Amino acid sequence: MRAEKAVTLTYMQNLAWLSAPRVVVDTSGLTSRATELANLFAEHNATFTENEIESLLDFLKLKIQPKKHIK
Repeated sequence: MRAEKAVTLTYMQNLAWLSAPRVVVDTSGLTSRATELANLFAEHNATFTENEIESLLDFLKLKIQPKKHIK
């Protein structure tokens, strides 16, 4: 059973490596700085460590949360 799981994991890893999901970021109508950010991220996405990815995700999720109004 364990060998079967190892084979399945290897297959899934290979499948993930072969697949090339591509995200398109439409920056038309945005500033040149927004386009620069999108381009830099696309160029260097593969170089981020897991910790850096977590930090970026935390930052972005914090920024997109609806602002709570204080009464």
